[in-house]
Amino acid sequence: MTKRYTFCAVLTALVLHTAVFAQKTVPSVALQKGTSLWNKKTEGMMEWAKIDLEAGTELVSYLSSEEGELPVALTEESSWTTAKNNQTMAFAKVQYQGKDYYVISNRVALDKQPAVVVQQAATYISSNMADVRKKSLPIGTVVAVAQESGNDSLIKASYYDEASYRVRHGWIRKNRVSSEKDDISTLKILTQARAEKDPARQKALFKSLEHLEKTSRVKELVQQTQDELAFAADLSSAGTIAEDKTLLVQTNDQSLLNIRSLPGLDGTVVAKVSDGTQLQSIEHTVLTQLLDGIEAPWYHVFGDDSEGKSFDGWIFGGYVLVQQ
Repeated sequence: MTKRYTFCAVLTALVLHTAVFAQKTVPSVALQKGTSLWNKKTEGMMEWAKIDLEAGTELVSYLSSEEGELPVALTEESSWTTAKNNQTMAFAKVQYQGKDYYVISNRVALDKQPAVVVQQAATYISSNMADVRKKSLPIGTVVAVAQESGNDSLIKASYYDEASYRVRHGWIRKNRVSSEKDDISTLKILTQARAEKDPARQKALFKSLEHLEKTSRVKELVQQTQDELAFAADLSSAGTIAEDKTLLVQTNDQSLLNIRSLPGLDGTVVAKVSDGTQLQSIEHTVLTQLLDGIEAPWYHVFGDDSEGKSFDGWIFGGYVLVQQ
């Protein structure tokens, strides 16, 4: 009887011991482009594991024994001195491909799944759409969304803020994002295609999209991207006409007008100018483009933007007045 009692007591102790040391885990998403994985080298020192993850990579995060959603940090906050600002970072323990690593804790979103923005979306402070943040997420932004439904219109979401080097949290309209894996892959490939200058490689990237099962909205984005790239190529091949003219920016709603690196919507925005800004044009495209019901060429201009910074780029002629 005594032996049986002793055996049961030992078994119970082992179960309790295991329960104490079993850490709770939750699915998580790396949101920084190039989220680095680290190994603990010595106390207070982290060593890069020579692995950088794409934004949207799924991880498993270990949680502390306390209630809440903060990932477990090291017993003593580990020092990781950056060459830039000598900053001490807090690390969280995660699992990637079955192996334990550490990440900087404000690079991941907990208890969420990866998604991608398929239509430019505002973020909200709460589930009340009256609480709009100024931050707007462009198409192609990788985010993490809660797996629960939220309300009928909004869902909890997290995104990486490049300006502050941290993940931010809020709410986003459900119809502005997709958590379909093929949609996420498609938007990543479209970003690569826009940046690719070699026509053959660009064509191969679009070819790789054919086997992916895309939602109707993402199919539209693929076609739109192909059309924009084709038109940009036509603009370039048709050439330009040299000129020396002064332009006056005229917008209908006092909004800022984009200056792009290349003629056409495929060019990245390099500056914004306000209504009434004077610009000098040195050439314009032979071909015209139809935008917002207005057909006009693109002008190669230089000047100062709304913040007083100098720029050199292209502006759509539908919202400028040629003065001379």
